[in-house]
Amino acid sequence: MLSLLTSGRPIGANTYEVLTWPCIELRVGLYERSRSKSATSVVAQRLLAKMELQRREGGRPDGEPRHPLGSGAVDDWMQALLDA
Repeated sequence: MLSLLTSGRPIGANTYEVLTWPCIELRVGLYERSRSKSATSVVAQRLLAKMELQRREGGRPDGEPRHPLGSGAVDDWMQALLDA
């Protein structure tokens, strides 16, 4: 699933540039699901944590806020990542 968030653009022989784009709606949906008590909340937390790790390592696309809701509920956001 994480491969859907990036693409590679060839820039030479055996080299490519990794491109990312904002996935705001997907991240909001995963965040809301991760905060629920449903059977899929753990899966949503893990996907969200892997997406965040990918963003930290490869760079965050322009226009994508760090917190999925774009607001400052950092404690909830960090807890969702820690629970994953």
